Amino acid sequence: MLKMIASRLMRLVLTLLCVTFISFMLLNILPGDAVNALIPIDAQQDREFVEQVREEFGLNDPLMVRYGRWLGNAVQGDLGDSMVTSRPVTDEITHRLPITFELMFVSVGLSLLLAVPLGVFSAYREGRRPDRVISGFTGPTQHGALRHRSDPHLRVRPKTRMVSRHRVEQAQ
Repeated sequence: MLKMIASRLMRLVLTLLCVTFISFMLLNILPGDAVNALIPIDAQQDREFVEQVREEFGLNDPLMVRYGRWLGNAVQGDLGDSMVTSRPVTDEITHRLPITFELMFVSVGLSLLLAVPLGVFSAYREGRRPDRVISGFTGPTQHGALRHRSDPHLRVRPKTRMVSRHRVEQAQ
């Protein structure tokens, strides 16, 4: 059990590292310069000022140095300052968390308000047309619409068995 937990934690850390690295790299290959988004258009003509801003934000450093600096700060809980509001990103996130949780609870509540009555109705009419229609849109059934998209092997495996059985019968 402890080995499984350690393995999952390692996977979590590796996944987070991969996601942050890929996101960081994708942001850096975008066309344009981040400094141009920060300073007014008329100030962009002054090369000395642009270089000063680039140096202030550490944008002249190599890419891996910038990622390492960001990752080190992120591990310590410092996600930097927002370029839009100039406030710490952690403050921006904590300011928006209550709204996010409210949306989450409302969406889960509405899902349950819809899913439970449909499930009860489908169970009450098991095998009939309403059950087949509801089950076709909500889950993996014999003729479910979503089943074949999410689990294609469930559709391919029986056909493979059927073809194999047919070939064995022909060989005999």
